[in-house]
Amino acid sequence: MHRLILLLTFLVCSTLSAQNIEQKNTKNEEMSLELANDTLIMPSTTGDLNTNDTIKNENRFSLIQLIIGYKHQRPHKNETYKYNGLVSTFAFNAVQGFNVTTGLSYLKENPTDSTYYEVGGLVNYGIAENKPRFSGYFSQLINSEKKSKITISGGLTVHQFGEDFPIKKIINSLASSYFGKNYAKFYQKDFISIHYQQRFNENLFGEIELEYANRRILFNHTVRSPFVKKRIFTSNNPIDPTNFGQAGFESNNIVKLKLKSAFHLDQVRRLPVIYFNFETGFASNLPKYNYALVGLSTLYQHDFKDFGNFAAFVNAGLFLSTKDLAFMDYKHFYGNETFVGTTKNYLQNFNLLPYYTHSTNKSFAEWHAEYDFNGFLTDAVPFFGKLKWHLITGVHVLHTYDQPTYYEWSIGLNNIGFKKFRPLRVDFFQSFNGLKATNGIIVGVKILDV
Repeated sequence: MHRLILLLTFLVCSTLSAQNIEQKNTKNEEMSLELANDTLIMPSTTGDLNTNDTIKNENRFSLIQLIIGYKHQRPHKNETYKYNGLVSTFAFNAVQGFNVTTGLSYLKENPTDSTYYEVGGLVNYGIAENKPRFSGYFSQLINSEKKSKITISGGLTVHQFGEDFPIKKIINSLASSYFGKNYAKFYQKDFISIHYQQRFNENLFGEIELEYANRRILFNHTVRSPFVKKRIFTSNNPIDPTNFGQAGFESNNIVKLKLKSAFHLDQVRRLPVIYFNFETGFASNLPKYNYALVGLSTLYQHDFKDFGNFAAFVNAGLFLSTKDLAFMDYKHFYGNETFVGTTKNYLQNFNLLPYYTHSTNKSFAEWHAEYDFNGFLTDAVPFFGKLKWHLITGVHVLHTYDQPTYYEWSIGLNNIGFKKFRPLRVDFFQSFNGLKATNGIIVGVKILDV
């Protein structure tokens, strides 16, 4: 029954999130040349009466929008004002207890050259801590053809270990509050950063980011699950969850420089996309936390038409001259200790891998491959074929310098749903980690991939 409640809550919360808040991609981890094909849609300043009437209806304010969020458009001035609301950002973790993030933003568009700028502010408040944290950003699209964009951001945040948030907030919130499993661990990050991205040509896209951050330790302010009182939380130490007196790192400040690029070898011949990543942390008040990381990855996809489609992702990296490193700067992988999958595909996921167990400050490599038969085989089965469910298989391998190689393989059904709404997939996973083998069923809910 608990699992059913958890799954239904996931669906409701993710739908509210998609409707009421615009997600800000601050991690910039997954670059793709698909950005070059995005079209910036501007509001029409000479729209028909129906369009204007629709905007007027959307601009009407009611008290319920204090909770669900509000957006006010002024098409004659190409302006949009937005309030994020409270429902879609309501969360729970062991450090803050119940917490909510809300904010205001202003968007100004320029239809003549398809550019815009946006400024916004956010406030996060944790009830158990009784502490607000403020952050803000300014973003400007400079050239729509080149996708050149600059973003300046800063503030105080509760940040998960791992820059790319390896544990989704909705997963940790419900696992913590319903089951007493505080999977994600946090630290406080006070930062200011400047980020610039640009498409140089049809095949090359690049990013650069410079950031100063002060990282401070945090401890739990809640002892147990609010709904299951007998479930006691583990500590906020990701290295040793039984250690309540230490945080797993020393408070520090550091300057980071990140360079990322995506290169498509040949779009016509469907050759792979190659990603290059260089990241360095320097000028830390604790010199042992200075580091450099070089990474290379590639994504390959091929459509076999009636026979299905194949996708593979390979990622490898090497830390340079690091004897010691703050745990938040380790390479963290997308593990999963629940029965719920939260992405459209599993090309970066290990669905039976415990969180943080394989995080590393040494060399690493991961391989992922999936083949979706796209109805080939299953459509030919009497009665079952009418469901339009697709057979899908996968293989996942993780190698790190100081751990046994970890393997996963899976087989399942994709495209589960009805008509055009098919948000589910169900897979059986088997893992091998040295001599230890585990297995499990993962229910994928694609609409959580927001």
